[in-house]
Amino acid sequence: MSTRCRMAEAVWPTIGLVIALGGCGSEDSASSMAALPHSDLPPGVVVRELQVRRARTIDLGRDSDGFVNAITEVARSDSLLFVLDGMARTITAYQESNGTFVHRFGGQGRGPGEFGDPMALAVFDDTVYVVDPTLGPRVSVFRHDGTFIELRDLQVTGSPTDIIADAEGLAVITPFVPEEKSGQWHIAHRLTHGGEWVSSSCSRDGRFAISEAEGGVVARMQYAYLTATTDAISCTQPISPTFQVIEGEVPGFSYAPPFYRAPVDRPFAGMSQSGMFAFLSTWTTHAEAYVWRDGFLSVYTSHDQELATVVHHVFTCVLDDGRVQECGTVEGLGRILDAPHRDTIYVEEISDAATSAVIAVLSIEW
Repeated sequence: MSTRCRMAEAVWPTIGLVIALGGCGSEDSASSMAALPHSDLPPGVVVRELQVRRARTIDLGRDSDGFVNAITEVARSDSLLFVLDGMARTITAYQESNGTFVHRFGGQGRGPGEFGDPMALAVFDDTVYVVDPTLGPRVSVFRHDGTFIELRDLQVTGSPTDIIADAEGLAVITPFVPEEKSGQWHIAHRLTHGGEWVSSSCSRDGRFAISEAEGGVVARMQYAYLTATTDAISCTQPISPTFQVIEGEVPGFSYAPPFYRAPVDRPFAGMSQSGMFAFLSTWTTHAEAYVWRDGFLSVYTSHDQELATVVHHVFTCVLDDGRVQECGTVEGLGRILDAPHRDTIYVEEISDAATSAVIAVLSIEW
């Protein structure tokens, strides 16, 4: 099963839309949503601060042809690193070892192999899959060399916003749609490579429903993401500190990190821009989780209102037969792009508009 990544900001790309819809006016508080415990870790487990060591650097765009400044998502094959630039609507392939430019494909438009708003990509064997909500319940399929194969129909309701491809087929996330048979909300769907529906999983955090009933802001942030490792596929949601292992032989978890803060919801109607940023600074966003038999690594972000920046947190634990043995945390890193192993993370380093993106491959030292 291939390992893939999701942008760690999670809910942050939606901020502009929520602010634009909010307008100006009253900012009275709605009823508070139930907060989870400070930490759900077993008694006696101490969380310590970990150190990181730079293993290598991947400098994207060493020449003008391969220049990329905005990384939406990355996916890796055996030797290639595919970078999705959502703003440019392109996918650029590099040598994974050193960032040497290979080729670029895609582009903005409505023709074959073009995109309106690409959000995620996945790689398996010699195939690249790209989801673009503007294309509806379909996925664009390419070969590694950028050759467009087809726009493949998917048997799902709603437009996918995240995707995984592995030997079993495809897994996608769609907007929340209730499954009438069970009364639950299943947002992750397993499909064949051809797009036929197989099963659904990943239940919605119940606090979304509370927010909906109260007309809160949180209800507007109903996004979820998929993450795959060699051992499991997981589902995460922005307001929830927990993650659901929805496929694989790894037990599910419900651990909140020591620094997690549950959201105190606010009424959406009439919220001003300043009120929105004040709201964002009161809680922690869950971006993604990677799970293996011997441990898990979870990524969280918080918003610093004063500095108007996103703060990234890595929370990781060692497992023994599904039981947590020890945990550690790392803060102050750049945006986490991928985690091929519990002790290895790919991080986007901050660069200005005149500098190409740089990915640091870091080793977590226990």
